[in-house]
Amino acid sequence: RRQNKYFLAAFMLMLVYDTFGTFCWSAGLTIKWLSFFDAVYPYTIIFTAGPSLYLYIQTTIHPERVSSRLILKTYLPAIIDFGFRTCLLVYALLYHQLHTGGIPPGDIDGIYQPVAEALMVMVFWFYLVAAIRGFKRYEPDLADADQSMIAEYQLVKKWTRILLIVMVLIAIAWSLTIVGSMLFRIEGLAYFAPIEIILVIFTYWIGLKGYQHTRVVFVQQQKANKIYADALPPEETIACIGLLKKAMEADKLYLDPALTVNKLAEKLNINSRTVSAVLNRELKKGFSEFINEYRINEVKHR
Repeated sequence: RRQNKYFLAAFMLMLVYDTFGTFCWSAGLTIKWLSFFDAVYPYTIIFTAGPSLYLYIQTTIHPERVSSRLILKTYLPAIIDFGFRTCLLVYALLYHQLHTGGIPPGDIDGIYQPVAEALMVMVFWFYLVAAIRGFKRYEPDLADADQSMIAEYQLVKKWTRILLIVMVLIAIAWSLTIVGSMLFRIEGLAYFAPIEIILVIFTYWIGLKGYQHTRVVFVQQQKANKIYADALPPEETIACIGLLKKAMEADKLYLDPALTVNKLAEKLNINSRTVSAVLNRELKKGFSEFINEYRINEVKHR
């Protein structure tokens, strides 16, 4: 799931960059590096919005790793914009140093800007529609899944549906803003204030929903572990406790710095869920607390 987190982080980075830029110009705050980057690459970050959202949805419904080739292909609009703006920067430097004839770089920038604004919306809609189609077609096989897995899938499905609905509404508002500015020939950043305010609210909302989602998943997992632990036969629980103590006191597996509950369960030939359930119910400890007690005692002994 690491890629899934990275793509969501990339999407949030785009939002934060855009809203922070809005804050700067509306508050009259000047930051040199931000002003330079915004002047040279005004739309490159925004071009990543659709690709990041699409890849986040893809890795949410399909946990397998996305290839580097697909990532580059998906971010191609942003890469093209970055390349074009870099070439324009080089051309502008040469134009001012050599004083040669030709089209002034400012004129090229003036032509490209309205085109880029329209392309940004089109690219975002393209990847948003692709993400919605992929989400609608996704139906996992939950025949052999336990109750906790089904509950988590339903929670993820609900969250993803809400996210996509909100993104459609934002895309509509964004499209109306761009089309309105072109039809009525409105210039100036203040015209984009409504959509920017919506994005700020969305940034807070997604943060709060993410926190709530994490809490709900944690509580559900705790409940599922308790139900599972209560269903374990007493002899299986006693045997598991014996194996855990032997693994720590005799084999000293806690000395492995990369030890995880799954790795420990594999060495003991026990289900990892059984290990967690026994630790929580019988020993009243989490895995980290259980392992760290042995590690601290080892340090004291040494």
